[in-house]
Parts: sequence; C-alpha cells; structure tokens
Amino acid sequence: MEVGKYISLGNGIQVRKAKNDTYTYYHSYRDKTDNKVKRKKLFTTDKADAKGLKKAILMVDNLIETEQEAKDKITLNDLSKRYFESRRKKMIGELRRKYNNMDEETFLSLKNVKNKLTGLQSEVNRYNKNIAKSEIAEQDIETLKRQDFKAFLDNDLNLKGLSAKTVYNMVSLCKTIINYGIRNEIIEIQNPLTNFSVKNPKRKRLRYLNIEELEQLLKECQKHENPNVYMSVYLGVLTGARARSVLNIKKKDIDFKNNHIKLDNFKSNKIYTVAITKKASKWLEKQTKELKPDDYIIYNRKKPSNQPFTYIPKGVYQIMDELFNQNIDKKNNEERDNVVNFHTIRRSIATNMALEGVDIFKIMTFLNHGSTKQTHDYLNLSGINLNQDIEALHGKIFANF
Repeated sequence: MEVGKYISLGNGIQVRKAKNDTYTYYHSYRDKTDNKVKRKKLFTTDKADAKGLKKAILMVDNLIETEQEAKDKITLNDLSKRYFESRRKKMIGELRRKYNNMDEETFLSLKNVKNKLTGLQSEVNRYNKNIAKSEIAEQDIETLKRQDFKAFLDNDLNLKGLSAKTVYNMVSLCKTIINYGIRNEIIEIQNPLTNFSVKNPKRKRLRYLNIEELEQLLKECQKHENPNVYMSVYLGVLTGARARSVLNIKKKDIDFKNNHIKLDNFKSNKIYTVAITKKASKWLEKQTKELKPDDYIIYNRKKPSNQPFTYIPKGVYQIMDELFNQNIDKKNNEERDNVVNFHTIRRSIATNMALEGVDIFKIMTFLNHGSTKQTHDYLNLSGINLNQDIEALHGKIFANF
C-alpha cells in the first residue's frame, strides 16, 4: 500500500498508510448540513486486514446510533424554544384579528403590539437567566426525575438569592413548558413536576380606601393639570374596573340613554356592562362631546392616536404616594401589601359595597368575577362588625328557646 494514499475498503471505510508503517482507519460520509464529504478518524493500528475493517464498521455503526440518539433527545431548552415560539405565533394571530386592516409594518409599530411582544421577550429573558444554563435544561427531558428539579430548586434557584415569587414563577414555567410538550405530543412522559409543591407567595393586598379616602383621592386628582389623571380615577371608582379595562373605554361603549358602560375584561376575554348613575352619565356625555364614537375616553391631547394608553398616567400614582404611601417601603414584601395603587380602587369599591350590605352575588357581577369564592377572597372584610347581624340571626333562631 502506497504511503499517504487513502484506500477505500467499502461501507464508507478508508485506510491510509503512514511513514512509520502504521495504518489509520477513517470513516467518510456526506454531511447533510452543508452537503460536503467529510472524513472522521477512527483508530490507528499496525495492520490493515479484515479484522481492522470489521472493527471500523462496528465503530461507525456505534457512531451512527449515538448521533441518532442525540438527534432524538429533546431537552428543556429545545422545548422552551418551541413553547415561546408557539406563544408568539398565537399572540400575533390574536392581535392580527383585532387589527386586521393594517399592513405588516404598521401592525408591528402599534404600541399595544410592541408591549405584548416585549412582555413575552421579558419572559424568555427570565428563562434564559434562571433556567437555560442549569443541568436540567440540557438533560434529555425524558430522563428528568422529580429529584432533578428538587436539586435545581435547592442548588440553583434558592442559592441565587431570588425572591420567593420568582422561584415559584420559574418552577411553574418549567411545569408549563413540559405540559406544552406533552399536550402537543412532542414528548411522551408523565410530567415530573405534577404535584411538585413550591409555595406561591401571593400578595395579600391588605389595604383598601374607605369612602372618605376615595373622595380625597378624587378631589386631589381633579386639581391635576392633566385631565387624564382625574378621568382615569373617576372611571376606576365609577366602574370598579381594572386599569386596562378603564384605558380601553371608548365613547361608543357608554350608553348615555340607559346609563351603563360596556367594559372589556381582558383577564377572562369577556365583555360585560356596569350600571352608572344618571349624574355620571350626563357628566361623561358633556366631557366627551367633541369625541367620535371610536375615540378613547382617556387619550393623548397633544398627539391624537387611535391606540389606547397602556399605562395609567403617572400623576395618579404620584398623588396616591403623597396621600397614602408616605411611610411604606415598596421594596419590602410585607409592607408592599399595604401600598395603594390603581388596583386598590377596584378592591376598595367592592369592599365598601360589602360594608354597605350589598349582596355578594351583586358584587361578583359588578366585578365580573367567575365565582363568589373569588369575590370573597378579593374583599377586605376585616372591618365589618358582625355582632349586630349575628345577634339578629340568633334572635330568630332561638326565639322559642
């Protein structure tokens, strides 16, 4: 055999003789990624015979099997990419249906679309920061066990000094991604995170504003130079709606004749209506006299736009801080439960309704909740004095005893 020349032995095996009379076996193959022929070194021996060929073929078979296993392996990182891409496509599809008369460039420039996509990217960034570089993220997902996630929780998440809420969110995200893979038949496993318990440190939101405090808030907001400050709080108190629902109220959503406002519950994707007083209806009609039916009630007076605001005006929060949040450390998780923000208005209206004796079913309807339990958990009823009601009830029950 000529020194330095490659000799084909079949089955993609080649052998080459070196100057020191040793023989090196190679595997030649065409790479599917770039369609180029490549050669991989297998081993070197002092003979070129049938035994060497048999060993080379066996090694190639093992290599092909290993490569196939690697291709079939799906990691949490692989699955997360599919999951987030699926979320993105679904989000764009839903937004496309809402803004169906726009070209691509105009659509992607919409503030609402940008904010949605930015929110999703923030979730991707949190995954990349807290999960993507961990051992569980690169391991074959079908081999992951409950104890692997326990180790991830103890040795990765908890040691990073993350808040309890972030730890809970990251574990929940892992569970959601795996369930996505199972639901879409990408993987065939039982989710190892089923019943994997991590405490969810839900905020208690203890604070609510009484009637006098709500009046004080309205009066201070009315003085503000930006009319949107008063309008947003006024609508919040009037409807008890969430911030996004308030910001999306258009003139055509207000029925001035029958005195009610149609609201979009973005959380449950439902439309509902709330009754308002005749006085409020007349005031809103006067304030919106110059607006067209499709115009938003809260709008940019300097730069008119056909898009709603995505945030309540900063002036509202500045006034809330001055009135109610002076001695609160917002970075302290326990103290944050007493912070007054725009959502406090919704809880305050509902709680004051309960304090005034309004039936919980009516409050549930007003808030557009799905159950009375949700409404009960939502209210702050610690201030209700039940003594009188209990005395009256017991008086009826024990009347003849």
